[in-house]
Amino acid sequence: MDLLQKIHADYPGNSTSTQRSRLLAAMQTLGSVATSEARLYLEIMNPSQRVTELRDEGHEIITTWSYEPSEAGRDPHRQARYLVKPVATTAGGAA
Repeated sequence: MDLLQKIHADYPGNSTSTQRSRLLAAMQTLGSVATSEARLYLEIMNPSQRVTELRDEGHEIITTWSYEPSEAGRDPHRQARYLVKPVATTAGGAA
C-alpha cells in the first residue's frame, strides 16, 4: 500500500476536487482501486460519488465487483473495484 500512501501525500487535503485527483491517480497508477482501498488509504469516504463526478468530467471508468476481505477478519464483502480506461492517443501524441 506504499503507492496509495504516496498518492495520498501527493494530493493533500480533502476537498472533493482533491479526492477526485487522488482516486484518478490511484486508478491510473495501480490499474484499479477497491472501495475499501479508497476509504482506508486515500481517505475517500464516498468513492462511488467521486467516480460519478469523474465520469461526469468525461473519464471512462468501469465498475467491476469483487469479494474483498473484511478489515475485521470476517467474511469477505462484495464491493466495487474501479478501473479507468486509458485515454487513446494519436501517433502525434495528442488525445
